[in-house]
Amino acid sequence: MGLVFMAPLQYNWIKLLNRIRGSGFNVGLKRMLVDQIFGAPIFTSYFFVMMGLLEGLKLNKSISRAKNVVGPVLLTNYKIWPIVQLVNLSLVPLHFRLVVLQTVALFWNMYISYMNSTANHVQEK
Repeated sequence: MGLVFMAPLQYNWIKLLNRIRGSGFNVGLKRMLVDQIFGAPIFTSYFFVMMGLLEGLKLNKSISRAKNVVGPVLLTNYKIWPIVQLVNLSLVPLHFRLVVLQTVALFWNMYISYMNSTANHVQEK
């Protein structure tokens, strides 16, 4: 999932965020806000819908299941990712940003995989 579906999107997203100009902390803040306001809900929803499809669910069932779990996941996201992205987009050179993202994402992916599994069990009952 990460290698085929998420990493290429994230790589291009980071390049897009890098087009936001400014200096120092202010540019990092602007990039983080764009990332968290637009990127986080889109990527989170995309992940859960794609996981449902890869698990063999029909599109409407996959979307329905994603709706049930995206809210709680986004709340957790907003406790972790804004600070990670603020540091990443302010201080880390462009060619290392994806590495930073993927390091934190290793643990984040464990969490969202758990949430996806939980959504499966809730839906089956």
